Amino acid sequence: MKQHLQCGATGVARTRTGWAWLRGALLVVLGATGSAWAQVPVTIGTDFLSGSYTSTALTPVGGFLQYRGTATAAGAAGVRKVEFYTGSYNPVWRSYSGSPTIAGYNQNIPPVGGTASALYNSGGGGTIQLPAIVSGNTYTFNITKNGPSVTASSDNNMAVLQTTYAPVTIPTVTATNLGGPLVVTATTSAAPNAAEYLYVRYSTDNFATSTLAPMSGSTTTWVGAIPSGTVLNTGATVRYYVLSSPNAPSATGTAQVNHANADMLTLNLNNNSGSNYSAYIPVTTLFFEPFDANWTNAVGTPANLSTPGFGAWSSVGTGNNQWQRNTYTTGWTSANGSFTVPTGTAARFHTYDATLNTTGDLITPAISFAGITGPKVLTFSIINTGGNDVLDVAVSTDNGVTY
Repeated sequence: MKQHLQCGATGVARTRTGWAWLRGALLVVLGATGSAWAQVPVTIGTDFLSGSYTSTALTPVGGFLQYRGTATAAGAAGVRKVEFYTGSYNPVWRSYSGSPTIAGYNQNIPPVGGTASALYNSGGGGTIQLPAIVSGNTYTFNITKNGPSVTASSDNNMAVLQTTYAPVTIPTVTATNLGGPLVVTATTSAAPNAAEYLYVRYSTDNFATSTLAPMSGSTTTWVGAIPSGTVLNTGATVRYYVLSSPNAPSATGTAQVNHANADMLTLNLNNNSGSNYSAYIPVTTLFFEPFDANWTNAVGTPANLSTPGFGAWSSVGTGNNQWQRNTYTTGWTSANGSFTVPTGTAARFHTYDATLNTTGDLITPAISFAGITGPKVLTFSIINTGGNDVLDVAVSTDNGVTY
């Protein structure tokens, strides 16, 4: 591995491939809401099905609540309505007043005063009117459980998902890791509609944050991947599940299937009966150089830099282009540009006095990966107190002949 540093042509030293202060480790992957007492909506009241008002218990789905039905009679925009309530409509989640119509189908609707949204009302309020209802279409109503702030009088996010099809279910989810991405496979109860999309949602912080990866496939087998080189190389536990949505990966804004909107845009999911699926991909450090040994420059006297088990480092460049231990300034024009290392010492390139458009390379010893499978990750720490320096790392697989 070669770390190559070039001084910029703009009057400021610019690191092209190199670091001014460096500590690194080469890693390899070996294998594969708070709660408080609150009243939450438990019932949906609506006349969307046929024009006759009915009340139905909401079903818990993951971290939210859901109801689904297929309309048997058409309804004009602004005529049919929906509301969510507990007890005898106290509290009830609907608009504060009037009869506003929701912004549209298939989007996350935040609670905003003066709009058709799931606003907390202690018995009063207006209504939530729906856009046009199409007979034969399926409508999925999602609402949060008093969030994102859980109190006794929380407003809620909501969504109404309109589809021309009955959503498929997701009976099974499996995963395989062979040293690369974690490949997640889901089976569906039938071939999804062309306008029905599957996603893998994954997190390393128990879904305080998350990322969604689209799945691809055909008929009833769908595959997505949690990429290597990101969460899988941190040694953290990755939690994940599979969901379906009527919204494509190209959707934007409140219709985008992302962390903020995922629950409200979900048709069906398989989250391992609420436990989520998980994978722990352990990480082993193969190579570590803190640059704390008794060395001065990377080649020559009085001491070379050598990493036990791997051998000596080397450097291309002399004088101000010579990589040296940060506490050793012999051969440099000055000691200007010095810095403080948090612990120990560091490898330093003298960007302060190096001539513009000149370079210097710091080269590791050969590192054998014989018998080591899985992705390899190089991590390092860098200090660059001034300038506009950029770090590049070059890798050679032919003993330094090419990079």
